Amino acid sequence: MKRNILKRFSKVSNLLIINIIMSNLLSISYANDSQKQLPKGPYKANWKSLANHNEEAGWLADAKLGIYFHWGVYSVPAFGDEWYPRNMHFTGSRTHQHHVETYGEPSEFGYHDFVPMFKAEKFDAEEWADLFQKVGARFAGPVAEHHDGFSMWASNQIPWNVGDMGPKRDITGELAQAFQKRNIKLITTFHHAKHLQRYSDKVKKELAKGLKNRPFRHSHYPLIEGYPPTSEDVKLRQLYGNMPEALWLEQMWLGKLKEVIDNYQPDIIWFDSWLDRIPESKRQEFCAYYLNRAQEWGKDVVIVRKQDDMPLDVSIIDDSVDLLLKHY
Repeated sequence: MKRNILKRFSKVSNLLIINIIMSNLLSISYANDSQKQLPKGPYKANWKSLANHNEEAGWLADAKLGIYFHWGVYSVPAFGDEWYPRNMHFTGSRTHQHHVETYGEPSEFGYHDFVPMFKAEKFDAEEWADLFQKVGARFAGPVAEHHDGFSMWASNQIPWNVGDMGPKRDITGELAQAFQKRNIKLITTFHHAKHLQRYSDKVKKELAKGLKNRPFRHSHYPLIEGYPPTSEDVKLRQLYGNMPEALWLEQMWLGKLKEVIDNYQPDIIWFDSWLDRIPESKRQEFCAYYLNRAQEWGKDVVIVRKQDDMPLDVSIIDDSVDLLLKHY
């Protein structure tokens, strides 16, 4: 019988996830992988079949402490928070003011210009893993990709990744190997559901009237004329999520997930908000792919999400933010 204690991820009294925002002190073709068919296994891409998965992995109840951390290109300016690549575009914001004073107008120095500066020259996966082990973390891992569209693993999906740019090394892969030596399970977190620029013709007309904030709620990069997110350059459009939705869903959202699953065999995949913006069929396809692959590996894996974006008999919910707010 399934235990209900883990139905809500953040309400397990002896389980703590720490999210760390790292500073930079540690400092165009698509692959066909995303076209893979579902691996053979018991799970089909529908909620009824996926409900046969035990979402409450037995090892998680005893995990006690887990750590995942924000670290990426946004650590180069190291101002504000990981939402720098969005906020730098809004006139009147502290981030925009800082960006203009330090680097110039976003039209002259875009977020992509930070990428060569993100070198991670002091990064040592073994040192990090030692630290996590010393504090008692039973699982740990990086933000695999935040809203900004830059992958923290060596990816074949797009050029905007740590293997091809910036550090030119596989950050996630090195961490995964270091964790495995210490019997620390791997969590990879995905925030990229907000990456796609979702602008209808109606929204674009509103933008033309000067409404510069409200239409951007469900898209990370604002569509402001003259700034890099509006570029017609194919390579820049990949970073800034300025792509046809069908192509983006298959290659940028689902394709990246499949690649991380196949390359690193994560024990937990955690999703940020805006997952409801991903079609249900794609969410189901992801779940079936991940769970069938885990069946092949002989692993008991966990899917974590916010809100009500997947059924509780398939995933568990992270409502830690709501819980924290109740205490302050």
